[in-house]
Amino acid sequence: MENTNPNITARTKKVTNKMSDIAGLHLCEGCRKVNEERIKTLTNYEEEGLLVAIKQLEEKMANEVRCLTQMMEKVTFREEMLKEQMREQTNLKNSLNEVKNQVAKEEEMTKKWNEVVKGNIESLTTNVKEIHSSVLDTKNHLDVANERDIRRNNLVIFNIPENESFSWKADKEKMLQLLKEITDENLEKKVSNVFRLGKRVNDQKPWPILIKLLNLTTKNLILENCFKLRRSKSFNGVYINHDLIKLDRYICKQLLDDKKKKIAEKDDINNWIFKIKGQPELNLFLDASDLKYDFIVINEVNPKNVKNSSWNINEFNLPGYSYLVSNFCKASYRGIMLYYKINLQLFSVQLDSIFEEYLCARINVRDQNLNLMVIYRSPNSSNDNNDNLIGVLNEFGDLSGRHLVLGDFNFPDIDWKLRVCAGSDYKTENRFLQLIDDRFWLQHVNEPTRYRANSIPHVLDLIITSEDCVSDLQDHIYSKVKLANTMLGIINRHFRLIDEEAYLCFYKGLVIPHLEYAVQVAGENLIIGACWLKLVEQLT
Repeated sequence: MENTNPNITARTKKVTNKMSDIAGLHLCEGCRKVNEERIKTLTNYEEEGLLVAIKQLEEKMANEVRCLTQMMEKVTFREEMLKEQMREQTNLKNSLNEVKNQVAKEEEMTKKWNEVVKGNIESLTTNVKEIHSSVLDTKNHLDVANERDIRRNNLVIFNIPENESFSWKADKEKMLQLLKEITDENLEKKVSNVFRLGKRVNDQKPWPILIKLLNLTTKNLILENCFKLRRSKSFNGVYINHDLIKLDRYICKQLLDDKKKKIAEKDDINNWIFKIKGQPELNLFLDASDLKYDFIVINEVNPKNVKNSSWNINEFNLPGYSYLVSNFCKASYRGIMLYYKINLQLFSVQLDSIFEEYLCARINVRDQNLNLMVIYRSPNSSNDNNDNLIGVLNEFGDLSGRHLVLGDFNFPDIDWKLRVCAGSDYKTENRFLQLIDDRFWLQHVNEPTRYRANSIPHVLDLIITSEDCVSDLQDHIYSKVKLANTMLGIINRHFRLIDEEAYLCFYKGLVIPHLEYAVQVAGENLIIGACWLKLVEQLT
């Protein structure tokens, strides 16, 4: 097969020429052609083998390249996976660090909460204990208050001999005989029960008798007259006391024991008679009351016919209160004591009047002045002292601010429902009423405050306020009704001789307008409105 490849031909010639040049051979044209043919043949064989080898090599290289490419792709893929794993590992590490930090914060927070919860639990436990203690104290206080209230109208009578048959009927008859003797009244209907206290034992002193009364008025009547037992032939040695609960008896016993110890250091206690009066009873009253009093006024703190000032004012201290006194333990004076809470801004005020027994103070309440006056007027007050009473009240009324007057005025002749008093306009009672009317003050006590045997109950203790003291709507309505009552009192005192037609004219002009105003303000929701509306319709 003839080779037509020009490259191979040229190479053959070149090889032949080169071999001739190297060998130094000079061949003839025939030999040269033969050699060229042979060389061409060898060259063709070699070329074909080389081409095959090259082709195989190329295929092999192509396969290797493909393998390498695949390997590179795999390596690249693995690198990407490795990078992804490294990123995930980094993220995981960061997450672990965050979790670790969060756990540390949670642990710190847990520790703090544990401390807080522990403190709260301890505080809650303490509070629960305090509440439990407070509940028990409140329950005990209520129990004591209820027991005191149950015994409020009771009296205990000592040293009444027991009859041989131990009959309660005989004891009741004896007790009623005693009450009749000291009060001059038959109180059988006002006694609910009578019985002796303790077990019946012979050869001992008689057990006391407990009397349950129907009301406190009867009890006060008996106590006011129990001094007559000293002069009684049938009941000499008998004495009457309050029905105290166990706690009060213990307090009184402690007070007596303390007083006896103090006196025993200086004197023989057998020369003394010990009785509990005054301040211990006030302590018991304050303990039993559910109200918290800002101030407490006591008139006639001195015993009658006091001749010396052996009492110590410190014995009258009340926990949580300060006090002002007037004429304390002074001869021929009854004395006034004003207790007030220590947190009140209260100042004593001295007036120019020479009225015998009064106490004046000023209290700052919500940046306003409340002027407070306590009065004691003796039933046997002289005319000059009565004039001074009117003067001191006028001077007190001129003080700036609101006014509160209270005390024992001993004006039994005044009818406070009609606000009138029999007698001339110059009579002390009428001058007193005129002063209240002129200043538009309100007197709030309408029920009797003093009751004694064989006597008419009277309103002797008064509470008087200026109209400025009225605060809420109901009090405002009440003040207008009071004002109408004041005008009615003025008409009754100054126009006694007018006929019925003129009286009705005054009444419609001066009284009815205040009542109508009270009805209008009260409205339909207040009972007072309906009541006064009916009254106005009847009067008009």
